Amino acid sequence: MPYAVFRKDNMNTTLNGFNMRAARFYGATDPEEIENCAVVKITDELLDRSLYKCVAPDAATTRENAFLVSTPELMYSQERYHYLDEYINVAGENLRLEPIVQKDKFSVTVDAFATPATPPAVGDFVGWAAGSTKLAGQGTTATATTIGKVIRTEQAGRHFFYIIEVTKEVAA
Repeated sequence: MPYAVFRKDNMNTTLNGFNMRAARFYGATDPEEIENCAVVKITDELLDRSLYKCVAPDAATTRENAFLVSTPELMYSQERYHYLDEYINVAGENLRLEPIVQKDKFSVTVDAFATPATPPAVGDFVGWAAGSTKLAGQGTTATATTIGKVIRTEQAGRHFFYIIEVTKEVAA
């Protein structure tokens, strides 16, 4: 199964890393593996000096505590060439998290969506859904859980990307 590929096209943290967070992803009780471009909720629980605990979004998740996973794809096995869509963040490893900032642009492959068989179209909104770390298509109406809008698609090498621009936050 291929994993999502995440591309930072024009994000706030490209030039200003101050808002990035380091975290470790937990399922119900134990650390679990997670893909890049997953949406997570950062908790107030510190695991170390600056290492937060993050979990799947829930009904109380807001733009303030929702982040995108964007850990650099480092694969240590040199037995063969590895592709970006083979990368998964291993359970218990530290993650790099990107805040969701209005006007940021990022791109994802279809595997980042909860329903890859029916991905959003250009002009559709995407956001998060409680209990899932995958991006959720939201049609043409923005909600309080909206991250952004698909502004275009493009083929880049062997990957087909959905380019998303982060929109203004919608009040709950």
